[in-house]
Amino acid sequence: MQWINKPLNIDDEQFIYSPRLPRNVVVDSIVNDLDRAITNLPLKRNAESQRIHKEFAMGLKARICLFEGTWEKYHAGTAFGVANSNGDKYLNLAQTTAKAIMDLNSLQLDNIASGAVDGYFNLFNQVSYAGSGEIMFWGAYNQTAGIITNWQNYYQEGSSGGGSIGLSKSLVDDYLCTDGKPISVSANYKGDLTLANIVQNRDPRLRQSIFINNDVVVRNVGGTNNPRIFTYPALLAGSPNTSGFQIKKGLNTDFYQDSRNGLGGTDGVIYMRYAEILLIYAEAKAELGTFNQNDADISINLLRRRVGMPNLNVSDIAIDSKWLFPALSPIINEVRRERRVELACEGHRFFDIVRWAAAPQTIVGKHPLGAKVTEFVGAIPNLRVGTNVFVDQNDYIKPYGNIAGIKDAGYSFRVNRDYLLAVPVTEINKNPTVLKQNPGWN
Repeated sequence: MQWINKPLNIDDEQFIYSPRLPRNVVVDSIVNDLDRAITNLPLKRNAESQRIHKEFAMGLKARICLFEGTWEKYHAGTAFGVANSNGDKYLNLAQTTAKAIMDLNSLQLDNIASGAVDGYFNLFNQVSYAGSGEIMFWGAYNQTAGIITNWQNYYQEGSSGGGSIGLSKSLVDDYLCTDGKPISVSANYKGDLTLANIVQNRDPRLRQSIFINNDVVVRNVGGTNNPRIFTYPALLAGSPNTSGFQIKKGLNTDFYQDSRNGLGGTDGVIYMRYAEILLIYAEAKAELGTFNQNDADISINLLRRRVGMPNLNVSDIAIDSKWLFPALSPIINEVRRERRVELACEGHRFFDIVRWAAAPQTIVGKHPLGAKVTEFVGAIPNLRVGTNVFVDQNDYIKPYGNIAGIKDAGYSFRVNRDYLLAVPVTEINKNPTVLKQNPGWN
């Protein structure tokens, strides 16, 4: 990777023949660039809607520093490590920058009214976020201009489509029960025989993220009062749901947001929200070993309070036999759980896994599972277990149960190679004496 701080022509020799720089040198240059932007940009309240502002630049800096700090910490001593690494430097920058955003008091969580129903769910289905206190940067669609989204049609159309995706059992199991305890120890857990059982007595964010029977998918179909109702996941659709846990998060039930209305949807797309800043602050502090109850109260517990969940009590964390990272501290495990739950389906998970060097715990040889198939047999016409839906020995859906190379061995991920992509050979051939291939790809 190069960092060039002046305009170049495409055939400029400095562009072609400059040596590759250490990743922390590039990150330092990015941080310096962002610092200049932070100095010169207006606050969000003084910026035009959908224009870059100070808080967003600060958020981007915090996000990048958390990534680099944890990358350097967890990849130390490997082929992906950084010479003269100082991950704590970036973790400190992440937490101080996140805290500076918090101290501006210009942002806040949306939908936090006491007893608000579906406050989390309704955060992700708005046409405009111009008045939002939480959404830091977003993009708008415009039917008149022909700039539309087909999200509703492909991902959330009841029995007619599931976007060829579905939540994993691993994610669903990570949601706490309403007593604040994990399912491995909570007496409130009702088991997973049905979708209704799974969401009962659980963190409301789970119920607001997956469909269960009789959920409304689309209201006012064709201008009538007839809603389209969810019955069972679209396991056999042309664009099937893969796990039985069909994504509800992001659903707008307005018929005029359904692409089959002939116009297309216009729900705004979220690029950064204040909840992520609170989670960056919490994780950086946890990684530095300085996370305390006050830190929990000004970050994670604000997120839990929005959905009516008990506070995280730092001195009384229940030991979870299903922690993905049992070698790490309870605090780090719980902070990572909160991040996974709050930011589910928002595009962060893979990047979290690579910066934590966590492929052995989350990818290598793993068989992703879904819901128990029992509830769907006989209810979904033509569903045939072992023919068009595959399960493990405990009747959990195996999305890749019929895919050669995965159904037996599980996911393949080479930990000495796959944390980085290969450098294109065409680029190496332009500069073979300087530009080298990434580890493991030779």
